[in-house]
Amino acid sequence: PKPIQKPYPPVWMVGTSSKWAQRLVEEGWGIALGGPAPNIAFEEAIQKYHEACEALGKPSQFAYVKAVVLADDHEQAIEEGRDALVKFIDWNVSPMDSLDRSPEGKQRLIDARYEFYAADDFPNTRNLSYEQLLDFEIVYAGSPEKVGDQLIDLYDRFRFDEFLLLSHMGGNPAWHAMRTQELFATKVAPRLREAAAKMEKRTWLGARRS
Repeated sequence: PKPIQKPYPPVWMVGTSSKWAQRLVEEGWGIALGGPAPNIAFEEAIQKYHEACEALGKPSQFAYVKAVVLADDHEQAIEEGRDALVKFIDWNVSPMDSLDRSPEGKQRLIDARYEFYAADDFPNTRNLSYEQLLDFEIVYAGSPEKVGDQLIDLYDRFRFDEFLLLSHMGGNPAWHAMRTQELFATKVAPRLREAAAKMEKRTWLGARRS
């Protein structure tokens, strides 16, 4: 059956490669980037996407994904997030074990413009300690104040239109996820909206050039 919603529900694509940026903008599709990898791994794709939006005069539909554990007490959130966030990284990286990681295999990925999977940044996240995952901001755990500060910095860097909160992952209890969602909705999201409104006069490209 055809969708009831008109215009039709937006199409979103989760990706890592900049190869799709032009087509996504041309088709009016949204893009979701981020997840279990260093933020810098997505920088080229984000740049290409924003450049394509500007060149084609199309609005941005860009979401950023991040796994988050929140608690009112900062240290409590860090400790409670340890097992779930480490498992989240491990489970997401594990499919890389099936790829050919030889020089020839990596070159085939590069030739197909899947540089993200040819590089070692993503698979090597599994070798990082939990503390390093937090320090490198691959995952977030902490108080609403701390995570709010991190997200405001991330917004200023990448200018995403939506944030996709991953709160139930790695086998963490459902009540942990619900607490994270409640604290995000009541304490983090309002701060992020307020900060974004103050920064909205600068486009992402303008912010990069300044």
